[in-house]
Amino acid sequence: MKWACSSLLVLIGACSSAENNPPSPEDQTLARHEEAGRLAYSLDRPAEAVTQYQAALKQAEARDDLTEISNLSFNLAVAQLRANRPEDALATTARARAELIRRRGKPFPALLLAEATALYRTGAGTQADQLAGEVEQEGDSDAAAGASFFVA
Repeated sequence: MKWACSSLLVLIGACSSAENNPPSPEDQTLARHEEAGRLAYSLDRPAEAVTQYQAALKQAEARDDLTEISNLSFNLAVAQLRANRPEDALATTARARAELIRRRGKPFPALLLAEATALYRTGAGTQADQLAGEVEQEGDSDAAAGASFFVA
């Protein structure tokens, strides 16, 4: 989900620059933190990725950009899981899910899978299995494949 959205953001950025409308300073800040988070994650520096994704998420929240809030929450949760901070990842996914539901949106399967992983790692195996079962029903083959590891 995030990689597709990143491509879309690049395309949107290219379209706006073609119209000579430079991105706002907030957009540049968000993009800088997001890219730094992605780079830190790829270099196996999850603690740095967490810090950068938190900063990017703060920017998205200031802009009230629900798409970026949900995508960055997912990235943050994955980095928190990789940094062995499942309680933080659970809080991140729960907050993102609540925000999406509050705005009549629907949590995407990868976000739910991150939440199921965090639940599993915090010892809530039954809840993790239940949520993973929901992910399998969502129709996202990649997320369903990941969820299949939880469901007995």
